Amino acid sequence: SDPDFNEDGDLFLPQKDDRKKVKQLKKEIAKGTNAIRSNEKAQELNPYAFDSGLSLNNKSIFDQLLIDPKSIEAEHNQELEILVKFLLELKLENGVKFKVIIKSFMNVLASEETAHEIKQSTLKILRKLSNFKDEDATIYDSIQVDFVQLNIINFFLGVIIHSKTEDSRLDFIMALIDFLDEASEQIQKEFYEALVADEENLFLVTIKEFLLNSFEDFREHEKNYNEQSPDVQQNAKIVVYKKMYNIIYALELLRLSCENHYEPMQNYLREQIQNGVKNKKSINFINVI
Repeated sequence: SDPDFNEDGDLFLPQKDDRKKVKQLKKEIAKGTNAIRSNEKAQELNPYAFDSGLSLNNKSIFDQLLIDPKSIEAEHNQELEILVKFLLELKLENGVKFKVIIKSFMNVLASEETAHEIKQSTLKILRKLSNFKDEDATIYDSIQVDFVQLNIINFFLGVIIHSKTEDSRLDFIMALIDFLDEASEQIQKEFYEALVADEENLFLVTIKEFLLNSFEDFREHEKNYNEQSPDVQQNAKIVVYKKMYNIIYALELLRLSCENHYEPMQNYLREQIQNGVKNKKSINFINVI
């Protein structure tokens, strides 16, 4: 194949340690692929569940095939794991091509024409990559740098602000949590600076409304726990459970942004000062919480 070059135009040559990691990844990929291929039930279901887009809750399909839906979901996740390892291998062999693919994933997520199921799978891949942990942390650090260079922080902020559904907003909040989990101070700084640049304070206003609306829905449906109708009680418990996790993830996002006593963000979440002036939509999250 043709030689590959980095962004500076220099010939790209993987380092010795990188080649070792690529070799190990190839072994893991082969092992995972063989495990999926050996599962006859999963192969039998794939044409039905994934190609036609049938819901995993379609009991008649699973009754006919005698397959537990959870096992199929596990197989699908294993396939995603293999794809993630392919991308990690590409990252080690050619970082430029890796970034091109990540950018294409971001375009898929940004498109309103992309099916929800495809967006979910794409987001799972980005989440796994952004939170990938290596023994010496070199791959993880390098991936985070790539993501920052691709402006993924502003990308996440934008889709969280403009998400049309609560479920979609939560998916991207969880993705941002994965990216910030155990992130370097540089990543925290990038996140902080992105918020300071948000002159309309749209992101923090969105998180505040997400928190308060979830809490209000939680309290409202909690009242139905004592209703006589079992259906009403069951629905109330489902909604309360969902809203509780909305609140937990929103609070976790705020916590991670201040991790390791990152004082600039701690102060900013109390009062949004931009260019020496208090934002008209400033929010004190201590009071909100």
